[in-house]
Amino acid sequence: MNIAELKKLAGIGPTMENPSITSTNLRKKEKELNIKPGDPEWFRLWFAKPKMTGEMPYKKEYKRESLPQIRPDDLVNFPHTKEKVKLEKLIPVQKERIKENLVRQYRKIKQNTYNPIIIDCDNNIINGHHRYSAAKKLGLKEINAIRLPYDIDTIIENFADGKKPGRKGLAKRSGVNCKQSVTKLRKMAKNSSGERSRMAHWCANMKSGKKKK
Repeated sequence: MNIAELKKLAGIGPTMENPSITSTNLRKKEKELNIKPGDPEWFRLWFAKPKMTGEMPYKKEYKRESLPQIRPDDLVNFPHTKEKVKLEKLIPVQKERIKENLVRQYRKIKQNTYNPIIIDCDNNIINGHHRYSAAKKLGLKEINAIRLPYDIDTIIENFADGKKPGRKGLAKRSGVNCKQSVTKLRKMAKNSSGERSRMAHWCANMKSGKKKK
């Protein structure tokens, strides 16, 4: 069986390979998922989207309540970029949709008054699944987004520091106690540098975001 037949079996079209997805990463995933060479999942792992576009075939899924509801205002002191992102590149990680929220976001997108979708460094949607679904229904090709420079698990882990004191996230490893007041966290961020400063800003932003709910 040649490479063209393998690509056809995997259900993919002719695309450019992404060299950032190394064989080491794929073998690690193969072991993690207990996939045997020759299994349908093995062909999918090695020859589907990860090899061709950089997307992992096994998308993670999260419950709605486990994803931080980050707003643009929460990111004033946190590194991020604003950009237009093609809908086909975004990766939804939450199945649940609330009809009222979907209708509201549908209306806001039509009026162009919606907040940007919050995504991680790998295009996983952190906050904005209703906006994503509404944009798809409207037939949009791209949408406004804010990209954070961390992967989804790192973002969730840091948000959890403020909610679950026993969890050892990056903030705690940086010596930042997220149980402190927003004022104290801001002061710590101002008087610190590097990772400690960034994590203090992060915790302050997350605590401010929770109060707005």
